[in-house]
Amino acid sequence: MAEEHNSGGSGHVEGILTENQLMIKEEVARALEAALPTYIEEIKSSLKDFLHEELADFKAGVEVEQTSKKVTYKDFMACKPAEFKGEVDPLMSQRWIADIESAFETSHCDSSDQVMFAGNQLKDRAKDWWELLRKERGAQGIKGLNWTQFKELFLKRFCPQAAFDRITEEFLHLRQKEESIDTITAIFYDKARFCPDLLQTERMWINRYHTMLNAKYREFLTPSRCDTLMELIDCARERELELKRQDDRGEKRKAVVEVGSSKKAKFVKPPKKTSFIKPCSNCGKLHTGECRARTTICYKCGKPGHFATQCTSPISLCYNCYKPGHRRDECPELKGTSQSSGGGRAFATQSSGKKPEIPKPKGRAFQISAEEAKVTSDVVTGTFLLNSISAYILFDSGASRSFISAKFVHHPSFVLEKLPAPLEVEVADSKSFLAFDIYRNCKLTIEVSSCDEQDKSLT
Repeated sequence: MAEEHNSGGSGHVEGILTENQLMIKEEVARALEAALPTYIEEIKSSLKDFLHEELADFKAGVEVEQTSKKVTYKDFMACKPAEFKGEVDPLMSQRWIADIESAFETSHCDSSDQVMFAGNQLKDRAKDWWELLRKERGAQGIKGLNWTQFKELFLKRFCPQAAFDRITEEFLHLRQKEESIDTITAIFYDKARFCPDLLQTERMWINRYHTMLNAKYREFLTPSRCDTLMELIDCARERELELKRQDDRGEKRKAVVEVGSSKKAKFVKPPKKTSFIKPCSNCGKLHTGECRARTTICYKCGKPGHFATQCTSPISLCYNCYKPGHRRDECPELKGTSQSSGGGRAFATQSSGKKPEIPKPKGRAFQISAEEAKVTSDVVTGTFLLNSISAYILFDSGASRSFISAKFVHHPSFVLEKLPAPLEVEVADSKSFLAFDIYRNCKLTIEVSSCDEQDKSLT
């Protein structure tokens, strides 16, 4: 009985120990779970500090090794430094100095070797100057010469003040001729670096660049609208592309003038372009807009159904009352006026038995070349905006009408109207033609101001 009691007590103790162990394990697990993130962060921080120290020691060792290693002339020449042949040119001289200093920095050249290495890159007249300087100063004098002192002597010899003055004068008179925008901009920057007193603000840069441009760019650019020089340059590039597109399309057609022994100008008509307008389904002709074949009245014979250019009848339109069927010398209104007038000239006409010969009112169109327009005081030519379209325009103070190219009227901004009466125009070769249409309220833009130009007639 005693043995059985002891055996039962021992089992009870073991159960209690097992429960205690489980509780201890759970407590330890919870403690580790709570402290583990902190331990991990501490380990990371320790590893980072260790790695930083090791990396710093490694860099210091490399720098010491590089410092102790002597840079040779071969290392310097591996950077391919430029040569200088002795041109007395501030731009080339300063570019050579900048190139040599870049090679010094890349090769980690020692300051004691810089003058010797740079001297070997002098050729021709520059080499002669260097050899003469070495003889004057001697070996010890050249050895004690540092790079800053060498630059002062070099620039004094190859960048004299007279050269700077010459560049300043060239910059003040710089004007674009036939150069592209990129080419003239590069020239502008090259010379501007030697004229800091003339370009102290961004606005001074903009105004100077605008003044330098060719008129075909300058007239279409407004410098006050640009805040930076790059904005103005970009606008000039866009204008250059637009002019190139116009040349490719053939919109800038000029009269070709051939001068012979008689010194008379002969005008050659430009070649006609192939039309891409589809034939009208109503009249079968090539035109744009509304077809007026059924409603248009011929201005020659007064009959509907055809245009004046298609009329086979002789011209029978009165230029006094603008009624068809008779000419001006047969106009009843003029006859009544002639009979009622008492002038001596009227009596003389009646006594001869002939009808009065009254000249027809005609408009005259005078042709002029681009070269003649330049030397004519009352004629101005140039490229302007007509209804926001670039157009080459000739201004004549003595002209009462302006004629416009048929290409422009395809733009929707032009509004077509019929003339109350046709206008007969005589050109320089004694040929005449009739103008029937007119385009009113054409807007001509000059710089930033605009005005309403005279009505444009289309033949």
